[in-house]
Amino acid sequence: MSKFLIILILGFQTLFTTLWAADNESSKKNAFELLQKFSEAFNQGKLDQLGSFWSSDAELTLPATGEVLEGRDAITKFLQTRSKEIKERGLTFSFKSIRSNFSDPNKASIEGIAEITDKNGLLQRNARKIELVKQNGQWLIDSVREIEVPPAPPVNPNLKELGWLVGNWKDTDEDVTITFNTHWDKFKNFISQRFNMNTYGVDVMEGIQVIGWDPLAKQIRSWVYDSDGGFGNGLWTKKENSWYAKLDYVLSDGTKGSATNIYTKINNNSYSFSSIDRKVGDQPIDPIEPVTVVKEE
Repeated sequence: MSKFLIILILGFQTLFTTLWAADNESSKKNAFELLQKFSEAFNQGKLDQLGSFWSSDAELTLPATGEVLEGRDAITKFLQTRSKEIKERGLTFSFKSIRSNFSDPNKASIEGIAEITDKNGLLQRNARKIELVKQNGQWLIDSVREIEVPPAPPVNPNLKELGWLVGNWKDTDEDVTITFNTHWDKFKNFISQRFNMNTYGVDVMEGIQVIGWDPLAKQIRSWVYDSDGGFGNGLWTKKENSWYAKLDYVLSDGTKGSATNIYTKINNNSYSFSSIDRKVGDQPIDPIEPVTVVKEE
């Protein structure tokens, strides 16, 4: 095959890819416009328009009952009732796309979150998958499946005072470096802290500490797991400017241990850590004298 012919073929391939990408983006834009117009018609109570967004043999699965409505007429009748209710109660329906698939020129799927809100906030939230079909050059809704998603849990206020622990921290001396990566969970009801101990560049131990509110003890509690196979839990108490975590521990060989870890905030970029009343089995062991842990940028 001549060099010229190879270049010519590659040129056509590049052109085809470019045209397909441009057409795909246009197709996506039209599909999202369809869903936007449907939401507007639904919110505004334009009952006569609701059926025009659906294919003739579309399906709508109701999340509350699992019932499947089949066909444009049945879906339209249901939507008209819901749309009227939405408008009368002053509610708002919205859909936020999370991911989409437009690999087929005549079929597409869009996944996201559908929400119904009023002036006071969120009332209902559903995970929604929408399947679209293109007919006569026009996108139509062909299938909608929803699963009700509970609203985010309320933020527990009892951990607020420990929020200063969130961040990346380091404790370093001439022999050992310990790093702490501390962050909130998604809903700010737990603080998760990963730690790593390194001696002369060699990882010695790593683990995780999870801090949360114990509703039975009415106290902050932490759970600790390390790479040696040990684990423990502790109850936290605040005294003046310091937090005392009284920890009970089980070593990997089954030996029990205990300690009280003390965290004292110095400022926004540093805190003091020490550990007292340390025991392994029945034997006391030396305390960890206060060290300063520094926040990393």
